[in-house]
Amino acid sequence: SNLHLTRGLLGMSVARRVLVLGAGGQLGRKVCDVFKARQWQTLGVDPHAAAQGASQFLKVNASSPEDQCKQLMSELKLHLANDRLDAVVNVAGGFAMGAASDASVVANTRAMIESSVYTSVIAAHAAAAVLRPGGLLVLPGAAAALSATAWSLPYGASKVAVHHLVRSL
Repeated sequence: SNLHLTRGLLGMSVARRVLVLGAGGQLGRKVCDVFKARQWQTLGVDPHAAAQGASQFLKVNASSPEDQCKQLMSELKLHLANDRLDAVVNVAGGFAMGAASDASVVANTRAMIESSVYTSVIAAHAAAAVLRPGGLLVLPGAAAALSATAWSLPYGASKVAVHHLVRSL
């Protein structure tokens, strides 16, 4: 059966819960669809687009990563009460190219850090607070973190940071 259940208080069955960061993007919508098809309750968050595929959309519309994290933690407390998540999946991110000589390399690097590194740190923080023991945390690494990417310093640098975060958790 594709129905994934855990035993709650008094032996009642409850659906598993997943938080999907980046749920409003193409990949995020598909991830939500896959979890929902397997009877998971999906909590979607995306400050830039509505998480159409999520069971519930958590509103996080702050501009700074610090405020996004505070809003997300507040929303999780409201939606979960004393319950826990079974998984936290971060599919937020993007792609930006640029060599050191490109005029936009600093702006592109900032965009990649905000969309990939900060969201991964926020996902890790949320997981530390509300993920059940033995739960799953997924962060968006890439093969670009494993070798030089002179053609794409912003992307490579951000993925190296995410890989470091994963190794450090």
